[in-house]
Amino acid sequence: MEQKWIEKQLTRVFKQYGRTLEEQPLSEQDIKRLVAQVSDRYQTKADGTMDDWLHDIIYSYVTNEN
Repeated sequence: MEQKWIEKQLTRVFKQYGRTLEEQPLSEQDIKRLVAQVSDRYQTKADGTMDDWLHDIIYSYVTNEN
């Protein structure tokens, strides 16, 4: 799965949570970790849709459950 596309989708979902990455950017380490989590779910064919995965991963990130 293409990393740039995943990053774009992560940016979209962060906006839904009220965080603009242009104003509050993520560290490279955080970006890599989030992209890896999405890729892992894709590769393992986890239940749910891509949008579900993105929201779950970002919710965990913003609530520090990650």
